[in-house]
Amino acid sequence: MKNKLLLVLFLCASFFISLNKIEAATIGFSPQSGTYTVGDTVRVRVFVNSQGQSINAISGALSFSGDTLTLSSISKTGSLITFWAQEPSYSNAAGTASVEGVALGGYSGTSGTIVTLTFRAKKEGLATVNFQTGTILANDGQGTNVFTGANNASFTIAAKQASTTKEVVVTEKSTEEKVPVLRIEEIKKENAKQPKAKFLFTVSLKKESAPYEIIIDDMPAILWNQKGGGTFETPELGIGTHVMKVTTIDTNNVAMSNSITFTIFGITPPVITDYSTTLLAGEYIVVKGNSDVGTDVGITLIYTDTQETEEILTIPTNAEGKFVFVSTNRAKAGTYTVYAHSYSKDGVRSLPSETVTLSVKEEKLSVWSASITKILSIVIPVIGLVLLLVIVIMYGIKWFSSTRRKIRKQMSQTSTLVTKTFDVLEQDLVQEIAILKKIKANEPLDADERQFILEFKRDLEEAEKNIVDSIKKTTKDI
Repeated sequence: MKNKLLLVLFLCASFFISLNKIEAATIGFSPQSGTYTVGDTVRVRVFVNSQGQSINAISGALSFSGDTLTLSSISKTGSLITFWAQEPSYSNAAGTASVEGVALGGYSGTSGTIVTLTFRAKKEGLATVNFQTGTILANDGQGTNVFTGANNASFTIAAKQASTTKEVVVTEKSTEEKVPVLRIEEIKKENAKQPKAKFLFTVSLKKESAPYEIIIDDMPAILWNQKGGGTFETPELGIGTHVMKVTTIDTNNVAMSNSITFTIFGITPPVITDYSTTLLAGEYIVVKGNSDVGTDVGITLIYTDTQETEEILTIPTNAEGKFVFVSTNRAKAGTYTVYAHSYSKDGVRSLPSETVTLSVKEEKLSVWSASITKILSIVIPVIGLVLLLVIVIMYGIKWFSSTRRKIRKQMSQTSTLVTKTFDVLEQDLVQEIAILKKIKANEPLDADERQFILEFKRDLEEAEKNIVDSIKKTTKDI
């Protein structure tokens, strides 16, 4: 009910918002016409032609001739609808059926399957299948209704003819008159539940180079290259009655054909009912569903980013036919697709279930961690360089201070040494002067000699003073 309400709100909002030009999209039926006999199975595929644009939601009501047809099932196999607002439903009493669903991600094409209707012809007469009312929404962000009409289907139901057997007398003459013949005979299965059927083709006067064109129901034609007769095996088919038509060319370049109706009993495909919708990278994928009681379920899990596939083929169902799948590996950020098969105890496999898509997001903590790591990868080297520069500067300062102290000490020692040296020189000079005076005792020093001695002493003192001052200044600058 919640899903249905959401879809109704979505359709209403889309109706009022849509102001753009409306493009065309139509509903069709395949086959659109044909002749059947009372008791035959009539399978009608309902499809959409989006006329080259993308659509994402379909809702509508169908009607059929309840007096000539009985609707026995509605199949969603192969449907473009990935989210059903409500399960397809029908009423034979009212002769109606309805579908409502969304194609997540959108759909664009000329023959997208919505559902397949399986009828039984119950009475001779005209049988019709019509698309009464509906809505097809464009995947344009505005919910534009692009539905313009439907190509309805009409069938003729004929009375069932009583089978007659005509005895053919083969004469020698008739055996000489050869005519092209194509016979089809179904080969009995070892297991009646096999989803495939085998047929023996017997042919005469067939053109060897001509292939067999084989059409099963409304499936695309299969070209089988076989010179003469042989055994043909169909692909896996859904449960129900099928019609196979075979056409080839005879030696006269004339088409010859035959058809056969056969039934596939098979086993019912599983239905995925629940799966993880909000996944973070590092979590496990969990898928739940239903299958026939007593069957096993095989899950195919595909990581679409790399097409990496994980298959689990032995998931048992419980007493109610339910199964649970838990992935063996943790999910990675990206997109996964999941589908399932049912397996009977004797190995018969069903058709695949509907495929579901899972989106796994990167964990926020991991994103932050990656960002921090990226930042640190830049910051740490810068900090290291700064620390290295600080250490070099501090070492330089320490070295310079130590060297400065040593130089000052050496300069101080030099200054002391110079002072002492000049003191010694001065003492020696005094003694020399005394000696000179004694030598000159007999002759007094003239004025020039006395002036020289005075100036020499003064020059010596001035030289000492200049050297000491220079040493002190140098020490101070250092």
